[in-house]
Amino acid sequence: MRATWFAVGLGLLLAGPPAAAHEHMYIGSDRPHRGTLVLLYDFMRKFPLVPAPDGNGFIGTDPAFNAQINDDPADGIYHLRRGTVVRMQITAMDPQVSVDFNGVQMTAAGATARIGHMPYLHQHPQWLLHVPAGVYGDYHLSFRVTAHGYHPSAVYTGTLTNVTVPTTTTTTLPGQTCMPGACDDHDPCTIDTCVGGACQHTPATSIDAVRCRLEPLSDALDDLRPTTRSGHRVQQRLFSAFNAVEPALDAIAAGGGDAPRLVKRAENAMNRFARIVDRGVALQAIMPDEADLLRTLAGNVYDQLVLLTP
Repeated sequence: MRATWFAVGLGLLLAGPPAAAHEHMYIGSDRPHRGTLVLLYDFMRKFPLVPAPDGNGFIGTDPAFNAQINDDPADGIYHLRRGTVVRMQITAMDPQVSVDFNGVQMTAAGATARIGHMPYLHQHPQWLLHVPAGVYGDYHLSFRVTAHGYHPSAVYTGTLTNVTVPTTTTTTLPGQTCMPGACDDHDPCTIDTCVGGACQHTPATSIDAVRCRLEPLSDALDDLRPTTRSGHRVQQRLFSAFNAVEPALDAIAAGGGDAPRLVKRAENAMNRFARIVDRGVALQAIMPDEADLLRTLAGNVYDQLVLLTP
């Protein structure tokens, strides 16, 4: 299974990620080393939200911000100069919406938060919706990104949605029965059952939703084949960040009082993971396509981690 993860994962990325896959808004400029900032992302895709762990409103971490590492003239985006500091600035938002960016609460037009500096721009905002349970709909916020030495980007508008989607799917027709093994959809993040003669695939939740996403990330890390000393160091640092997650899950399962601290440590490790990947690309120890897959798989883990504790 491990030998095929990069091939399968890259195929999914090239074909377009599934709805549940972690996504990035890539930050760059429209000309090499100067020009106007741009975000590479399909803003027709809504930002999905789920009930917040503390029961107050809804939360989402997808999409995240990330740096455009390589120039891509075909898409009209170029990497920013090393050391460039990029900020997010709110231009408009519905009153029910706010954004928590590394502890900075943005609740109104004019609010700003630092995304990061090149080449490490990988950050996960928390997109927040403050409505009572049972209230569903689409809500909007508009923002741009700014940086010294570049013109501000155009204003982008994101749509936050807490509209629920079906959590089960069936793979048999009415009247059919489930043959032994027929309900296995080969997705470790679903619970496959046969109910009333029909296959149902229910997404895993809580700790199980994290653990099932750790497996492909572990496989992808094992598939790295560094050939230099610096490449081996990068791989070791990636495994060190990866290994911060399991103790957090064990603490939650045991009901330990240190669980919130360990979960926060694991979240920080997954953010650090993406920066280590970027370093690996810069050292030519990780290929760009491998890097995209690693960032996506790590982002999938992070998206579930933030839902574990209030």
